[in-house]
Amino acid sequence: MIISTGSLGSGIVLTNTPKVIIITNEHVVHAPLSVDGKPSVVTIFYDDGLNDSQFEPERFINCMKKPDATRWCAALHRQLRYATVVTTDADRDLALLQVDGAPPNLPAATPANESEALDPGKPVAVIGHPKGFLWTYTTGIVSNAERHRPDNRAPFIQTQAPINPGNSGGPMFGLDRKLDGKLVGVIQSKYASSEGLNFAISVKDVMTFARPQLKAP
Repeated sequence: MIISTGSLGSGIVLTNTPKVIIITNEHVVHAPLSVDGKPSVVTIFYDDGLNDSQFEPERFINCMKKPDATRWCAALHRQLRYATVVTTDADRDLALLQVDGAPPNLPAATPANESEALDPGKPVAVIGHPKGFLWTYTTGIVSNAERHRPDNRAPFIQTQAPINPGNSGGPMFGLDRKLDGKLVGVIQSKYASSEGLNFAISVKDVMTFARPQLKAP
């Protein structure tokens, strides 16, 4: 989970060594906090003690101000880290974060490569925090693998998998035998609607944006 000023979204660990790099949407981190003079956001990594309830901002604030003895508050303090906003691209609606002192043994996503085509009808899974429900898992199919929209220059993946605010920046994984859990896109719920027009940024654009930073020393 990623929290910035007035925004809650999701993220994906792209690499866990030698540094932890997370990708998310630019609009999720557009209004960051300031930590030691750096633009930063709160990241909360998975914990069983958090997954059994809905995220409540007031409960979060109270736990941060005065930790209590509840399982939820203890889990929050175990898994909370600040992440620095390293770079953003508003046109692609992507941002990269770096987390220092992240929890150990974090799993990193495996991006699909360009030869592994994502065709209409292929099954996909989406993970995120829609409307504060933590780490939800939903499935659907690809409606269009390269949907062009007038509000963004890059093509998007269109899916009918359920997506809502809070899914922004989370992963879309391929579920067929060829892709088998590989990252195929980053959810962009900013334009999700009741008509099921749900979109993800393709892994090709994600890696074009992220690769220079992943290679940086």
